[in-house]
Amino acid sequence: MFPEELLAQFVTCPRCGHGNKFQTHRNGKATQGSVAVVELPPVQVAELPSPSATAPTPAETAVNGSNRAMDRSQAQAPAAPPAPMVEEPAVEAPISAWSLVALLTGTTALLSPWLFDSVPVTKWLGCASVVLGGLALLASLRPSTNRRAMEDASPKYDLSSNLLALFGGVAIWLLASNKPGILKPMWELSLPVKPRDMETLFAVPAVKPREEGRQIGADEWVDAAISFIRQDDLIVAIDSVASRPLRLGKGMLGLGKSTPAISVHLRLANLGSDVIPVQGFALGAAAPVLTDDSGQSYPFLEARRRVPDKQRAVFDPKASLEAELAPTMMGRNAGYLLIFERAGGGSAFDPCKLEVPAALWGRKGTCRFRLEAPFERTAEGVTKQ
Repeated sequence: MFPEELLAQFVTCPRCGHGNKFQTHRNGKATQGSVAVVELPPVQVAELPSPSATAPTPAETAVNGSNRAMDRSQAQAPAAPPAPMVEEPAVEAPISAWSLVALLTGTTALLSPWLFDSVPVTKWLGCASVVLGGLALLASLRPSTNRRAMEDASPKYDLSSNLLALFGGVAIWLLASNKPGILKPMWELSLPVKPRDMETLFAVPAVKPREEGRQIGADEWVDAAISFIRQDDLIVAIDSVASRPLRLGKGMLGLGKSTPAISVHLRLANLGSDVIPVQGFALGAAAPVLTDDSGQSYPFLEARRRVPDKQRAVFDPKASLEAELAPTMMGRNAGYLLIFERAGGGSAFDPCKLEVPAALWGRKGTCRFRLEAPFERTAEGVTKQ
């Protein structure tokens, strides 16, 4: 039995927690002293907390009050404007594509002797590095007078890469064209050997006989006091010219007759590594010729071979005129005193010309010297007499 005051009200069952509404019987024939109960579908109803459990403590009340005040202040405060969106700068490559291609081409040209083992390929790669480096350098420049602006306009390593490709390609092309052995030593062995020029005569300075010198013309005469004549690896030099009487031949007392003469000290020197045979000077077609400016010749009397002497030049008329110029310190040089008869008396000397045929050492051509005045060549220099 339930009290009538609960009719038409929801009452929560203390056992199951379901809410039920009590009302009178639907058919109107209710029994005495009974009340019809209609059960609603089961609904989960949260249990109400007890008054003792829901009562907040003073501390909680203070905290809740402060939180509510903070919420109200935040609600009343105007909303801050959203921060602007900042785009991150794009990361730029340290080197552009043109510069990278030029640098890779130059690197390939440098490694070409070992990658391709070909001189023409190395030369072509060097040229390609020069062209690409130059184009990349032009592309990286900007029409600005501000140097800082020009540097900022290009990637960081463009300028250095372009210059390296440009000048590196030039160096590789020059070495491959002229000195390939520097790039790869084996290439030096494969180069064709230049044939030796055994006939051409060159005038070289007396103080630097190993220089290349200049080629002597067909009608050119070389000043004997300041220049030598070089023919391949042979040097022909005049070390002294004198005009004085000399004793030639032998008389009854062992002394020859004194004869006015012009004596020329001619020296042959070997600068190469081969032995050069010298046939000697003799009367005939291979004899030296001395003439004055008018064309008058001085008779050739004899030649004497120089013998070793540390103090002075000594020429022995009995020594053999044949010699071999060996590539050694002591055998490189051979000296000869050429004696010509001078007409008339006195010691006056007129400028003259000396012709020495190269057939004396087995080659072609003629060495032509002009003798302006008597002189002597020493370690200190040339002394005029």
